[in-house]
Formats: sequence, structure tokens, C-alpha cells
Amino acid sequence: MSQTELIAVVGAVVVLLLSLVALRSWLKTRRAIQTAADEVNRLNAVTVERALVIKRAEQIGKTLEAGTQAVALGTDVVQSTHGVIASSVFGILDAIPQTKQGAGAAREVHDATAEGVYTAISEVNKAVGGLLKGLTNPSARQPQTPPPSDQPKDK
Repeated sequence: MSQTELIAVVGAVVVLLLSLVALRSWLKTRRAIQTAADEVNRLNAVTVERALVIKRAEQIGKTLEAGTQAVALGTDVVQSTHGVIASSVFGILDAIPQTKQGAGAAREVHDATAEGVYTAISEVNKAVGGLLKGLTNPSARQPQTPPPSDQPKDK
């Protein structure tokens, strides 16, 4: 074998080895790109899911707020109606000489008790509404670290 042929064979082997190294590098890069694309797709899906959860939580929050307002309105209506009926009854009792003295004391106890009950209903309604609003309002909560399955993997 001549020196020229030997150089050609060595050159061909070098080209073949370099081609194999380049092919291996290309395959490794292709796998890394596919893994990154898969991660992007997964994170996009997680982002869409979280957006839906936030939207549903906001809808629930609005519904709860409307419910709290409805309970407050209902309580106000019942309290006003109760007050009108009680005033009528106590007005009648005040008009009767035999019941006038007892009616005044009974009215004081009744009015104080009714006021306490309606105030308690109002405060409980506000507290429950505030608690539920805090549970359903995503912006009111502290950001949390994503679960381990959502965190990027070290390679």
C-alpha cells in the first residue's frame, strides 16, 4: 500500500469517526430538544389547568358574595317585619291598662334580645362570607411552590 493510499484510508477512518461523533451529538441534542418540547407542552397544560381553576374559584367567589348579600338582605327584611309586628303587639299591650306596665318591661327585653339575635346573624354572615371569600379568592392567597411533579427536572 502506498503512502497516498494509507493517508486516504486514515483520512476515511478519521472522517468516519468524526461522522459518528457528530451523529451521536446530533442524536443527543435531538433528544434534549424533544425533552424540552415535552416539558413546555406539559407546563402549558398545567398553566391552562391552573387558569381554569382560578376562573372557577372566581366564579364561586362571586356566587358566595351574592349569597352573603342575599342572606343580609333577607335578614334585614325579617328584622324590619319583626319590628313592625312587635311594635303593633306592644302598642296593643300598652293600650290596655292592665298590661301596660308589664308590656314596657317585656318590650325592653324583647327589643334587646331581637337586636342581639339579628346582630349575631349579621356578624356570622359577614364572617362566613369573608372566610369563604378568602378560600375562593386566588389573589388573596400566597403563591405556593409548585408540587415536585411541576418543577423542572435536573439533568
